[in-house]
Amino acid sequence: MSKKINMPDLPRGAADGTLRRWFKAPGDSITAGDVIAEIETDRTVVELEASEDATMGEILLEAGRTALPGVPLASLTAPREKSGPEGDGDAGEASPVKPESLPAPPPGGKSKPQATERTMGKAVAILMPKAGNDMEEGTVLKWRVAEGSPVAAGDVLFELETDKATMEIESEFAGTVQRIVVPEGGTVAVHTPLAYLADSPEDVDAYLAGRPAAVTAAAGAAASSSAPSTATPASAAEGSRAPTPPATAAAPSAASTTVTPARDGRIKASPAARRMAAERGVSFAGIAGSGAGGRIITSNLEGAVAPAAAAGALEPVRRPMSGMRKAIARNVTASKQTAPHFYMKLTIEAERLMAAAKRQKEAGGAKLNDLILLAVGRAMAKFPALRSQVEGDALVEYPGANIGTAVAVEGGLRVPVVLNVDRLGLAALARETSSAIGQARAGKSVHMGKATLTISNLGMTGVEEFTAIINPPEAAILAVGAVREDVKVEGGAMRPTKLMTMWLSCDHRAVDGLMAAEFLGELRRILEEPEGLES
Repeated sequence: MSKKINMPDLPRGAADGTLRRWFKAPGDSITAGDVIAEIETDRTVVELEASEDATMGEILLEAGRTALPGVPLASLTAPREKSGPEGDGDAGEASPVKPESLPAPPPGGKSKPQATERTMGKAVAILMPKAGNDMEEGTVLKWRVAEGSPVAAGDVLFELETDKATMEIESEFAGTVQRIVVPEGGTVAVHTPLAYLADSPEDVDAYLAGRPAAVTAAAGAAASSSAPSTATPASAAEGSRAPTPPATAAAPSAASTTVTPARDGRIKASPAARRMAAERGVSFAGIAGSGAGGRIITSNLEGAVAPAAAAGALEPVRRPMSGMRKAIARNVTASKQTAPHFYMKLTIEAERLMAAAKRQKEAGGAKLNDLILLAVGRAMAKFPALRSQVEGDALVEYPGANIGTAVAVEGGLRVPVVLNVDRLGLAALARETSSAIGQARAGKSVHMGKATLTISNLGMTGVEEFTAIINPPEAAILAVGAVREDVKVEGGAMRPTKLMTMWLSCDHRAVDGLMAAEFLGELRRILEEPEGLES
């Protein structure tokens, strides 16, 4: 007889799980306690353990696929020594290891790191979080804790820098920081271990000793690649204590060293230094780095001058893209290559809308953009396709209108998101939007990756109309132009009026032409009768 391994009930109410990797292949012997697979939810990573000795049978769900609890993942057969006629073949269920001894995270709050726990040596690995659909790696900008520090659930562990934003990462669990393996300035892939919470260093050693070899090697490689040059690869690979705490590792050394390329050929420099160099148009050539291992930091660039300014000549300057510009370039290129765009233009009469905006301004209330945002949200409520994201060959429909607002910031733009716009009143929406935009301009992302439609409003610049590129995996983007004075012909007579033009860009995989036209028709009705938005 054989028995199925099913997707288990997942921690913290996760609806489904993604099978990240298998640690056993068909035919492999399994001992009770062996980790069979690794499963990722939207908040955490758990390891699937076997409860009894068995032999790995057929794999039913490939790595990278997502399934609901109860869906069969693989089959187990009886262990080889029991595979004869007398064996019952009941290998038992595999179960995930859950951090039950640790408190649940508080509701709300800032971004959380991923974490996973093994029962051997009660330790929790703090992993690089995936703070966005397209995030592949992140940089530990600053540790807010040191080794030996106790932390409570909700305490800020470190500052994370991605291509798009800087954010604070909180701990989901209470414990003591026993080991930090990625220092400040270290850039690693998502889900790579950054530190360990445990009661003692010995618990961390036991945890690492019990992990599958592939996972331990990956953690070691991450620590080795991001640690200062004084750390030996062997010690990093074993997860041993870093030679200096992170605050010291990232601080300038007593003597500056000439900058040297890393093994991949890139100059060793902190993310902040790279951003400053890009903004000033300066090169790292000839600059001595005083950071860990000769890394260039911002203080090393204080006297650096752009080549054109130094030469006093009108020559072109080659400047590398900042991280934000690279992310924008990557996203819009992928969007135009993968999302089949089509476009529709809508021009509305905006006299009553502008009158409503004036009333709100005089009352110290919402702005014109808030009125447009609320109108779009209420129109989206009637069209599920506009409340959907495209994920591979599936459409993920959200129950509410989650709308992004394109916000210009230095060096690019960010898109904070307001959730469930259709369920908010105008005053509440104005507060939510103002807070989200303020946080975006301060470098923090709000509900990143949860929008299904973005609004890009260039009306304040005087641009009358334009088209925009969809922000994947969203279904559409609405480009809003300036309100302008014009004339309208009715019954052969001309009269003055105010007009506003919008272009809707749709992903044809999610939205059809007729549906887009009906959505714009509903949006026109709401915007041309804006008094309903003020009530």
